Amino acid sequence: MTGIPGILIRIYRFLLQLYPAKFRIEFEEQMLLDFLDMASDASRQGRSSLIRFWFRELVDFPINLLRVHLREGLIFKMFRSQPVSNGLRGAISFGLAFPASVLGFAFMSFASEPIIARLQVLYVDLFHVEGGLKLISWLPSAFGSLLSGLLIGGLLAVLFADRSKYSRYILAGTLGWFLHNAAVGILSYSYNFGFFLGTKHNVYFNIATLVLSGAFLGLIFVIAKGERREPLRLLMIGAFAYPLLAYLYVRLLFEFLVITTPWLFIAL
Repeated sequence: MTGIPGILIRIYRFLLQLYPAKFRIEFEEQMLLDFLDMASDASRQGRSSLIRFWFRELVDFPINLLRVHLREGLIFKMFRSQPVSNGLRGAISFGLAFPASVLGFAFMSFASEPIIARLQVLYVDLFHVEGGLKLISWLPSAFGSLLSGLLIGGLLAVLFADRSKYSRYILAGTLGWFLHNAAVGILSYSYNFGFFLGTKHNVYFNIATLVLSGAFLGLIFVIAKGERREPLRLLMIGAFAYPLLAYLYVRLLFEFLVITTPWLFIAL
């Protein structure tokens, strides 16, 4: 074919090289024949029809090319494979989990600050003691931890689970992150590492804390994704037993004069 239709055929043949090789081997000849027939029909109907045909192909070709690459392309197949897909979703979820937890914790802390101050005043007026003020001041931290865990569990559920398992992910995230903040709180406040360690060692301690956070996120994901009920039950028991265990732990430290710290449950 000569003239404008021949030029269009040569351009189309060149553009077909953009398709994946496997797809091109199987369908290139048929696609060329179809394009040749449509170009010939449009050419016989006049120049305006040929121009409309060419503009229509300019719109359809990129869409079809993208669709084929999404279905047949090696790179996209690799991204759809289970290990890579889980890795990408895991990177996204873990990357968003930390900001979500920080925002949730900060929101609860700032939003509840005036409420906590009023509760402390009311507590002193009613009981005329100051022992329970520390416990009241701990409540925003506890609720902030639960809210952060709720956000993390919801994020993991959206990225990894179907609707039937959303509740398991949310429960594991809420309780697991509550325990995480409890562990970090004990490490950060029960022991005044900043007093004993230098700047470099404090950096190491902060890195270790981040590693601990990542380990808890991994634990939450493993428990939520698994089918066994025992790990989730242990997580629930740990979350409910933590306040009592922390109370006994800090109380023993004070009884044996091992440590003095403002972080405590001994107000009870």
